[in-house]
Amino acid sequence: MDSDGDGIPDGCDDCDNNLIGTPCDDQDPTTIADVIQANCTCAGQPPALEKQYWLEAECASLGAHWSVTEDVRASQSEAVECPEQTVTFADAPPLDAAFAIRFKVEVATEGSYELFARLRAVEVESDALWVRVNGGSWINWNKIDLPAGGTSFTWRQVGNWTGGEASIPITFFFNANTNIVEVVYQESGIVLDKILVASDTSLPTGRGAAAVECSTTSARDIQVQSFGRLFPNPTRELVTLAELPVPAANLVLTDVWGRLLRRFPDEPVRQRTLDLSGLPNGVYFLRARVGTHIGVWRVVLH
Repeated sequence: MDSDGDGIPDGCDDCDNNLIGTPCDDQDPTTIADVIQANCTCAGQPPALEKQYWLEAECASLGAHWSVTEDVRASQSEAVECPEQTVTFADAPPLDAAFAIRFKVEVATEGSYELFARLRAVEVESDALWVRVNGGSWINWNKIDLPAGGTSFTWRQVGNWTGGEASIPITFFFNANTNIVEVVYQESGIVLDKILVASDTSLPTGRGAAAVECSTTSARDIQVQSFGRLFPNPTRELVTLAELPVPAANLVLTDVWGRLLRRFPDEPVRQRTLDLSGLPNGVYFLRARVGTHIGVWRVVLH
């Protein structure tokens, strides 16, 4: 019951007037998206590692006709496109590997997965690609329904087009091992940012989560742990990550919702001092691959 209509249950009016859903810090370094719950406790959820695999297009194996382009609207400020091509392949995918992008992804559990892509189209009619998984049947992903003008990236689920005004979303079978996702040029004007392989997931929003690795994403041996020591914490600007068993790779900073804020270059050292200046006060998470594990560290700016 909320007698005073302030959005806080009667039994919670003594918890600093925090509204349900307000970001908080549950003091657990292995959770993200911490928020005030209906019972006034602060709780988060573990990162979705087991059945979500994010891959950056610029880190895939690109055929010669594809090139990396800088784009501040892209997830990592880079995307890929197939410029200066006027030919179309509406009836069948081209046999020339120069038109293909190959993503390598290892999943922990075999089964049916949805495939999503974050992309934009330069023109309204530039909305078609060929897609297949593990050498299976080619999917004619046409009528993707992207915003006109190509001003922003949009998430869409890969579907099969057999006629009409839209493609029909489908699922793909992935092995509990290495899988190859091929995305092949069909017509000019598509710019691809990243893809998501996921199970029972709704359409992503924003820029998506950070990719754990660049060309290969594997959850088979990943465990979320907190390695080493992070200090000072809380901090104002600088924070040091020390006593790591091996150098951290793919080190990123996210907010409590898992949104990527900063990516730090790899360095062959086991102690790093990071500059977090320019960020508002609050709770953030550092995340990196440490050997065969994922390290997660909560950091508080004040």
